[in-house]
Amino acid sequence: MNSESSPVRLTIVDFMGVFLPGIVWLILFLSMAELLHPSGWVQDANPRDIAYALVGLHSEKITLPALNAFSYVGLAFVALLAGYFMKAIPSRIADLVSFGIGIVLFFPKTIMGFSKRSAIPPPFQLKDYLFPYPAIHKRQQYFKTLESFIESKVHLPYTDLRGYQPFSICKRLLKIYVPELWEEIQHREAQVRMLDSLLLASLFSFMLSVAKLGIDWYSGTLPSHLATNLIGLTISMVTTIIMAATYRVRRHREVEDVYHYTLIASRLTKERNRQKRIATARFDGEDPISSKEN
Repeated sequence: MNSESSPVRLTIVDFMGVFLPGIVWLILFLSMAELLHPSGWVQDANPRDIAYALVGLHSEKITLPALNAFSYVGLAFVALLAGYFMKAIPSRIADLVSFGIGIVLFFPKTIMGFSKRSAIPPPFQLKDYLFPYPAIHKRQQYFKTLESFIESKVHLPYTDLRGYQPFSICKRLLKIYVPELWEEIQHREAQVRMLDSLLLASLFSFMLSVAKLGIDWYSGTLPSHLATNLIGLTISMVTTIIMAATYRVRRHREVEDVYHYTLIASRLTKERNRQKRIATARFDGEDPISSKEN
């Protein structure tokens, strides 16, 4: 990756990872506000009509006047705030949601991470199957090499460190020893965080659809809104399932890439140290071969 263009690339990905989910959350928040306290600018408080009203696609169900440029600038600013706010929510929530949906729907092992080769023996502990998925990696052959490299650099076992270990310390080591690979990981993390926010948004949309069905049933207006409500409920449910599966797969791959890149960094570090010893031996007038053997 070009070192000059990579910061720009990461900035664009980070911005879109905040702005696009922010637009979705803005529409959902407006739908929730209209559902709880109807103002009359849309006849049916569903995200589709809210989105139509914001982009200016008016119909008999929408009474909102046309928005001007300043209104759209304000909406974009609010969408950014909503995106940043939702990005601050811990990704553990999305991880739990994707795990729960996978358990209910019996996702294949590529999504859930269950397999005889990698699973940790009983008793079952939920944390072993959540990010950074130790049940998948601890029994792999490369994990011991990873542990040795971490301990050689920080002089501590990774279990003594705080945070999502060894994932977090591996990212820091990548930033120190192979910044190019660290930038690639940052790019992928931004994509995963966008999926994180969109997964929670789709789940929130599903909950709004269920709440709207209940409110319409209680108010006696369910027959006239039943078709629209069922369509919205189905779309939200399917979107949530797709987002959960996609998030789980991309999160798994992110962890795998960090560990594999760290192993590459370990190999590169050894090679650099070897070249450094050879160069030092030549500078001191020693035999590089004997220096290498020592």
